Amino acid sequence: MKNKSNSEIITDLKAKGYRVTVSHFRISSADFATAKTMNELGVKNWAKIERLVCPTYLLRSAFSENGYDISPRGGRTEVRVVAPDGLEFYGEANCSLADNYCRNKGITMALGRLVGILQELN
Repeated sequence: MKNKSNSEIITDLKAKGYRVTVSHFRISSADFATAKTMNELGVKNWAKIERLVCPTYLLRSAFSENGYDISPRGGRTEVRVVAPDGLEFYGEANCSLADNYCRNKGITMALGRLVGILQELN
């Protein structure tokens, strides 16, 4: 049996009456430059660097409105699902500052977490 694509999963959820919202958040190139400098100075654990730098995640539209540059690394994808009865579910996927950001992979991971929760409830 073939695995369903992200769009097929979202289409199935919408057909069942769920509202689905996908949001992609990115960090600024300035936050990434700080993290990269820390890495070059000897802090090799990217998870620790991320905790120390505490980058601000913004929607892509906020970057263009404020004139920020977007880092090609790090990011977060959020998928929110509202059930027909009004219950809200949320799944997220975080991309390490060491990795290039991939929207599709983020959606896959966040949806996978959500679908698991929804299957447990049914």
